Amino acid sequence: MNSSHRSDVKFIVGTDKQEILGHQLLIEEYSPVFAAMFSNDFKEKGNGIVEIPDVSTEAFLEFLKYIYTLEISITKDNLANIFYIASKYMVGDVKVKCLGEINTQNALKVLEDNFQSSRFEELEQKCLKVIKSDPIAVFQSEDVGLLNVKNLEILLNENYERCNEEDLRQLVFDWRKCNKYENNFEVEKFSSGYSQQGITRVAILGKYR
Repeated sequence: MNSSHRSDVKFIVGTDKQEILGHQLLIEEYSPVFAAMFSNDFKEKGNGIVEIPDVSTEAFLEFLKYIYTLEISITKDNLANIFYIASKYMVGDVKVKCLGEINTQNALKVLEDNFQSSRFEELEQKCLKVIKSDPIAVFQSEDVGLLNVKNLEILLNENYERCNEEDLRQLVFDWRKCNKYENNFEVEKFSSGYSQQGITRVAILGKYR
């Protein structure tokens, strides 16, 4: 991987246009998308150059590492990007590994990264499932401050069995504190179909909705 020895394809990756070398025969075994590029009338077949400007170099190298070695290092910082690459190039095994790495320590970061880029429903739903499994632990994460308003709304309007109104209020307080919205933020209690279990919903109002 990334060796000039018998390499026959060059990837130009990221906004910084890093060059990464590879071997078509191995890569197309795992990715039907790359297989089509290398065998049909795509420009990549002729010049052996594949431009991939919409991913990070680090994430793409991890993706290639899996193809070459079946090993991959997935972190909360690269998970969403690797999932995007695996989806784009149809490598299902890597997608499964990404989903399996989502936990209470990284779910908020992955949720936000996904929202800021590709907004895969599958990835969002797995993050929400993990968050709902232990919301108190997740809400105490330092990543609360990373959330945009839309994701905060999504969290506040979920149905929880393991947290109450006070926990949701604390989530809002912590988020406001991180984003310095103390004087420009309103919350309103309202009942939903889940009120019979004693959980009051919280809605974000005003210009931040």
